[in-house]
Amino acid sequence: MSLVLAWGLAPILVHAQPAEPDAAATALPEIRVTASPDADPGTRQAGGFSTEGARLGVLGERPLLDTPFSVNVVTREQLDNAGVRDLKNLARVDPALTPSFSSVGYYDAVSIRGLSLNNWTNYYKNGLLFANQAKTPFENIDRVEVLRGLTGFLQGFAAPGGAVNYVTERPTATWQRRVEMVTDEFGSFLPGFDVGGPLTEDGRLGLRVNAAGGKERYFVERIHTDRSFASLALDWLPLDDVSVKLDAQVDRRDGTTQPSLGLDSNGELPRRVDPARYLGQPWATYDTRTRETGLDVTWRFAPQWSLQARANQARLYRDDFSANIDGLQPNGDFTVYEYKSPDETRHSRNAELVLRGEVQAAGLRHELSLGLSQRRLVARFGDGVYQAVGGSNLHDPVILPDPGSVAPPSYTAFRNRDQGFFVADVIHFNAQWQALVGVRHAKVHFDSVFAAEPYRKSVTTPTLALIHKPAPDVSIYLSHVEGLEQGGTAPNTAANANAQLKPVTAKQNELGVKAQWLDGELVTTAALFEMRQPLAYVDGSSNVYGYYGTRRHRGLELTATGTVRSGTRVNAGLVLLNAQSLNTQDPALQGKVPAGVAERQYTLWVDQHVPQMPGLSAQVGLRGAGRRAVTGDNRVFAPAWTAIDLGLRYTTQWQGQRVQLGLNLLNAGNERYIESSQFGQLLYGSTRALSLNAALAF
Repeated sequence: MSLVLAWGLAPILVHAQPAEPDAAATALPEIRVTASPDADPGTRQAGGFSTEGARLGVLGERPLLDTPFSVNVVTREQLDNAGVRDLKNLARVDPALTPSFSSVGYYDAVSIRGLSLNNWTNYYKNGLLFANQAKTPFENIDRVEVLRGLTGFLQGFAAPGGAVNYVTERPTATWQRRVEMVTDEFGSFLPGFDVGGPLTEDGRLGLRVNAAGGKERYFVERIHTDRSFASLALDWLPLDDVSVKLDAQVDRRDGTTQPSLGLDSNGELPRRVDPARYLGQPWATYDTRTRETGLDVTWRFAPQWSLQARANQARLYRDDFSANIDGLQPNGDFTVYEYKSPDETRHSRNAELVLRGEVQAAGLRHELSLGLSQRRLVARFGDGVYQAVGGSNLHDPVILPDPGSVAPPSYTAFRNRDQGFFVADVIHFNAQWQALVGVRHAKVHFDSVFAAEPYRKSVTTPTLALIHKPAPDVSIYLSHVEGLEQGGTAPNTAANANAQLKPVTAKQNELGVKAQWLDGELVTTAALFEMRQPLAYVDGSSNVYGYYGTRRHRGLELTATGTVRSGTRVNAGLVLLNAQSLNTQDPALQGKVPAGVAERQYTLWVDQHVPQMPGLSAQVGLRGAGRRAVTGDNRVFAPAWTAIDLGLRYTTQWQGQRVQLGLNLLNAGNERYIESSQFGQLLYGSTRALSLNAALAF
């Protein structure tokens, strides 16, 4: 507790605290109606790395100091600076993130605070859901917002780890054009362009277009992805108080994949694993097509009042052909199992209507948000083919002929519908004290061909928080959040294979401190948290998958982002976790660390301008984790690891045009490490990898 308070309250000690902060220090930022993204407080940066605000679900845009949640906003500048071009590598600049399903060539997924996110309920684009089972393009991403911990009434039905929200780029106030090329030592070649600006003289209609393509290669031999991507963003102001935003994008990816490893037949970690060695098969491919559209209409019909209606539709098509590793022996021998599931689809449709405004009542200022939401997802897939097709070896892989199997046709397997009503009140008692009261009532409809009967339930989940600002640039918060999450699915080996467990409620308490230093150039945060959720696993005696206990995660988060002195910017973070399985039916799991959880994770990224050469900056990064549980009984742990990343960035003028060059060296020491062990899958981190990107703005 003292560490949290000391980390966050230090700014109070470096200047005299005023008796009463002036109104300007605590007022919400002005909302301007414009086609330019400048109206978005999330884009205003502190020190070029951090931001002053973020989109917080139904609350909309809010200053981070007035937010009783742990939120990390990774800006476009920070993504470029660290060479982050996918979700998996976002973990290099956020210590709360861990890749949870990121086998090379597949899509990326993450866990937050040791809890895996649900691919159907925890990933958002501009605040609305999409199915995260294809790799998300980063070419048109303006920033990534990571909400750590239970989302509660903010987002609705979701897993308790948190949420990832991608915010796309908007048209700019003046025309800008940018061409870019990314390559690396493995042979990737990914050209792209970004063009945008006003289409009318008065700036009421703006356009932005992004496109990219080429071949992406990886540190694993023979793994490659052919891809093409295009996106369109339109901003329109038909009236001074009405704004319209339209988004559309398409993405195609065809490529080979690397299978994940598990423990060997002795229940031990595989030995002498070379992460760069190709263990897959040429016929094992993961091909995806995605189409996404979104519409956002906001009417500011009175001072301090607005009505926002938004909707999106996301379609994912995929052919999932894989060569899985099973029966791994200590000498490296294993059996190759073909899995073939063609013609899969995920169709997500979501809509939300929110009324926001301010009222004065009983001498207090109230910021109100209330509205309706509806989310639908239909998943289509088939029984697929799963069969042994031959043998291979970790150290001497064997290429097997294509089995040529024909999978049965796909069918509609899941239909999810979540209808919600929510209301929130941010109560301002005075300049120092605020309270948040929020509640969401949800009607959940879940239909699965694997369930004996459809699931129908109405649930009300509350959120309560108190914020104290002892100084204009410091806030202390205490929050209680409850959220409804989707139940797990029984594995194929369970007696109730593919059975869908009923949704359950998770609860979280959190105490945090946020502070701005150096006139807002540096932002520090600290948070203590505890989360509890029902624990699901396959019972050893009955072989039935179900809820048999409680999973408790306690932890401490510390972060610092921004400018620490002229020319030096940092992004640093530490997460300490004490996670346990409690009240378990299986004594071997009682009090143990849940599989996939590390006791600590840390990141550090330093960007230093070189004064002797204007335009040049050098970067150094440090990231790592403590030992990570591989099995729920804690018989096996993956060892702790640390990796070092290096970079150089140079900005100059060429014939009057701006040129940027970036060089990144990941894992400079060529450390071999296991970065994730979720779901019994061992995912190895990248070997040393050198990449180059060049961009010309004109």
